[in-house]
Amino acid sequence: MRRSTCSSRCAAISRYASLPPHGDTARDINPYVRAWCLGGAKHSGADLYRALGQIAKMKAALLAAFEGWDYVIAPTLPVVNFPAEEPGVSREMPLAHTLFTAMFNQTCQPASTVCMAFDSRHLPIGVQVTGHRFDDLGVLQVTKALEDMRSFAMDWPFKPRP
Repeated sequence: MRRSTCSSRCAAISRYASLPPHGDTARDINPYVRAWCLGGAKHSGADLYRALGQIAKMKAALLAAFEGWDYVIAPTLPVVNFPAEEPGVSREMPLAHTLFTAMFNQTCQPASTVCMAFDSRHLPIGVQVTGHRFDDLGVLQVTKALEDMRSFAMDWPFKPRP
């Protein structure tokens, strides 16, 4: 298994530890997710400090790249879907499916996602709108404009598709 970022694993073990007690059955929590979370215990405070420094550098670079743009419209996920019983797209890179979303969580920028299409299996394809920090209203207005431009009426998930 490829080593994941220290900050993600340290956060994961903290969140895992805050969950109510759970048994060892597979239905309680995915065993792979449990093992990944518990792997955070291997990291030291110094590891976390270095990882947070890297996040700060990434944040500065991302915010600098965002200058001059009001909004970024990008895919929500790099794939349409992955099996529900899996922790993500790849066990080797468990957070690969957060490629377009996690960075904006780290920079505290508002983002919204909207279904803009369906693939050949009738699975939804999302588009994410991201704006400058504190521009939640602008992000929601762009999202609404995208919804209004859709070529279909949104009845999903209320009416299952064949």
